[in-house]
Amino acid sequence: MVTLPQKRLRSDSTEADVKTVFATGLFDRAPELADQHSKSGPYQHCIIDGLVNDGLLRRVRKEIMSELHFTPKETDIYKLLQTGDLLNISGLPVAEKQKLSGLQTLRDAMYSSEFREFVAKVCDCGPLSGTKQDMSINCYVKGSHLLTHDDVIGSRRVSYILYLPDVETCDYKDESGKLTGWDPKWGGALRLYEIMAKGIPKTEWSKVISPVWNQLAFFVVLPGASFHDVEEVVVDKERLAISGWFHLPQEGEDGYVEGLQERLNLESSRSALADAQAATKSGLGELPVPVLDKLEPTDRTVVNNEPSAAELDLIMRVANDQTYMSTKPTVSASESELLKESMFGDMKLNLLTDKEHAYLAQFMNEKYINGIDMIDQQSEFLEESKLKLLDFLNKEMAAKVQAYISEQEEKQVPFSMHEVKKYAPGWTISRPPHKHRYMYLTPDTEESNAVQEVTKFLASREFRKWLRLITNLSDFSHGRVLGRRFRPGLDYTLATSSLHRSDGPDGGKNDAGLLEATLSITPTPGWGDGEFGGYELYMAGKSDDSDDNDPAVYLGGGGNKRQKTDDSSEEESEDDSDDQEEDDAVLLTSQARWNVFTLVYRDTDVLKFVKYVSQNAPGSRWDVTGEWQSVVEE
Repeated sequence: MVTLPQKRLRSDSTEADVKTVFATGLFDRAPELADQHSKSGPYQHCIIDGLVNDGLLRRVRKEIMSELHFTPKETDIYKLLQTGDLLNISGLPVAEKQKLSGLQTLRDAMYSSEFREFVAKVCDCGPLSGTKQDMSINCYVKGSHLLTHDDVIGSRRVSYILYLPDVETCDYKDESGKLTGWDPKWGGALRLYEIMAKGIPKTEWSKVISPVWNQLAFFVVLPGASFHDVEEVVVDKERLAISGWFHLPQEGEDGYVEGLQERLNLESSRSALADAQAATKSGLGELPVPVLDKLEPTDRTVVNNEPSAAELDLIMRVANDQTYMSTKPTVSASESELLKESMFGDMKLNLLTDKEHAYLAQFMNEKYINGIDMIDQQSEFLEESKLKLLDFLNKEMAAKVQAYISEQEEKQVPFSMHEVKKYAPGWTISRPPHKHRYMYLTPDTEESNAVQEVTKFLASREFRKWLRLITNLSDFSHGRVLGRRFRPGLDYTLATSSLHRSDGPDGGKNDAGLLEATLSITPTPGWGDGEFGGYELYMAGKSDDSDDNDPAVYLGGGGNKRQKTDDSSEEESEDDSDDQEEDDAVLLTSQARWNVFTLVYRDTDVLKFVKYVSQNAPGSRWDVTGEWQSVVEE
């Protein structure tokens, strides 16, 4: 198998007779295809059937399958197999290069001046670069997908994909009787999104382009408009395609305009900000609104049954310490043990009033609201900046939640906003899909169900006081709690730092970290180690000047991101230690589970996402998630 060099090289091949590579009469069709392009929607694109000489393309496919090495790649936004950049064929030894001669011929023809001029005429996009070639081969297998994005990065000008499904073994034919090599029921379609307002794509796609042998689909990359995704492949088939971009002319090429790329990128950034503000004003902005709600202060009453002076001092340090997120526990392990030993008979340490305790006990496992156990929980959190509590809801509330979710799981999963409103009262769909898509309970809903009850509980002042005592944070100024459902084949959140921020005291952005909690209430078994997605992952962010700082990757990095997890036993964690060390960027992974509460203090540079839930998942991922902005002491 051939592994392409990592170093980008210039093509050293002379241009082949382009007309013999492509279908007869292709270039004469430019006016016809330009007309098709101009009338297409939801944004302008073009589809060309039978692009390449059929014999050559069959040879190319055989070369790819027999000679090239594919690397598995998975981030927040995609999961697929991919080769290196095909420009680097030029750097292979002669013997290996000969094994890919058909592929090199096709690559050189697609970046020839004749074909680039043809594409430019069809798209009316201006000249395209011949020196900056950007082409690779993607193989989508069962579970592979690519989520919503607009392809805007650097000097990209035209995005394209040439389909190479296995036409020799698949006898599926379209309505016209043409052999396509792919059944649309297998997934893998390119889907285009209409925009509600510039920069805000609709939650559902409006154009589906299923793979067809020897078909080229392409479109001009448009900031805030050219949103698309690739549907998950749901069967054990290989959806093979050559894809890439034509770029703006580079310095030294005909058509190069000094500063054009920088100017377009700057205008795109300013336009994106203006578009987002305009969409918000018109009621079409992001939902849930990406600003936390202002909160009332929590009750600071601390109650104890006649403690000693030493015990009272310790209790007050636990409950009222103003230190902002200390790096070391305020209460040491030895102090905790001494405190426990000093408790005799029925005497209990109470950090909550009787009323607060009674309210929390309606929902929470009693062992998590006992004062002494709370000291242990605080000690663990301050040491690790995270805490995981199993069986968080008490038996009665857990049974109520499970009954409601199980009832919903038996129903048909609502797909569109119309279906959600009709069949799931109180729920709606988040937007825009290039950031996230999931169902969530609207905060002002009048519908009553078990998930809504738990959502209101986690948003209560009593629960915020419990959080304050556990975390040693002084209080919370802003917060948000959402009940969510991530549907198979539809839902996810993409990696971002601090989705919901509040304004700081000076009117600027508050740079303090966020306290985040997720109560996973997914009752269906079989989620395993993340094979079906649905896991919540925290990872270290990359610097702005990173070579991998690609919006399509969304700072996700390459390789498997399902390593460091709090969901394994100690024995499993030891066995997996070598694998975990391979990816230090992953800070925490929490799988979809039943009745598990995870609490995390998240710094501003830490990224988080919920992985796309596979269509083959055993059910929906259900959770209640909360974010709280701590009070910044002046």
